[in-house]
Amino acid sequence: MNREAASLYYGWLPDLTLGEFLEQQSGAVARLPLVLVSSIDSNSAVSEMPWVRRHLDLDASWAISTDPLVISGERLLAAVQEDNILNGFDEIWVPENLPIAAPPVEANLVAPRMFDMTLPNEVRDWMQKSGWRLGLADGDGLNYVVSDLPLARQLDLPITDQERRGANLRVSKNG
Repeated sequence: MNREAASLYYGWLPDLTLGEFLEQQSGAVARLPLVLVSSIDSNSAVSEMPWVRRHLDLDASWAISTDPLVISGERLLAAVQEDNILNGFDEIWVPENLPIAAPPVEANLVAPRMFDMTLPNEVRDWMQKSGWRLGLADGDGLNYVVSDLPLARQLDLPITDQERRGANLRVSKNG
């Protein structure tokens, strides 16, 4: 898929948190080689959080990168379960590959933003320039933006008109 010409699919799942979504889609999430954890409880200094330091103290290779924090999907799921880290206003991104830079503050996905009708220009611009595959965040429901259609399918994200009607969710396509 050509990233420059790729369509962006986005939506808001009003009855889900990031933690619930990760649990429901744990099989697909566990296979993700790279997940950037950009915000936990609205705090972007994720690498300095006690749960991250604890994992790094036990295994220095636990993180692929600490600036920004990038770990595997499998390790994210284990940390979510072991450390109970997702309590709202959390944000993760799935990059195409390394090296990566954290998204700019203006491209945040957490509430009060709701991707029910439109995708903020800052998020659209970031996704188109950076080649990110997926972004997920919560706070008031779950916002998502995805450029990788096969990944969206693996994660059961509703992106077509029929899926929107079936899920009775407000989801949009911008391309």
